[in-house]
Amino acid sequence: MSYTLGEAAKAAGKSKTTIKRALDKGRISGKKNEIGEWEIEPVELHRVYPKIEPGTVTAGIPESTPGNGALQARLDAAEREAALLREQHDRERRQLESTIEDLRADRDQWRQQATALLPDQREKEARQQPTGGRIARAWAALTGKA
Repeated sequence: MSYTLGEAAKAAGKSKTTIKRALDKGRISGKKNEIGEWEIEPVELHRVYPKIEPGTVTAGIPESTPGNGALQARLDAAEREAALLREQHDRERRQLESTIEDLRADRDQWRQQATALLPDQREKEARQQPTGGRIARAWAALTGKA
């Protein structure tokens, strides 16, 4: 009885891709049948890959791997630390935003106060514009336009 590619993968505890690569490289021999499926002899397969007993799990990580408890404890500690750092970051951000808002209000108040203390420059400029020189005043007095 020959294995198909999928059956061979299950019997060897490998993926179909691994079995196909071994076929392509010639490490195990097999042939395709009339419908294009691989036929692999069990003896040929188990020459390269040992037979896996039914119910034996080789792939994946066992649930009770030694050291999982220590790793889980480290992960939990790192997650708690990350949560605390996020809280601290949010608190400091709110504090900085509040400070910025206060500084902007102070700046606006100081600007208004400085503007109120400045004299109106337009009136001063109007008063300082010369209405005429000495000659213009004399001419105005002579012609009676003063």
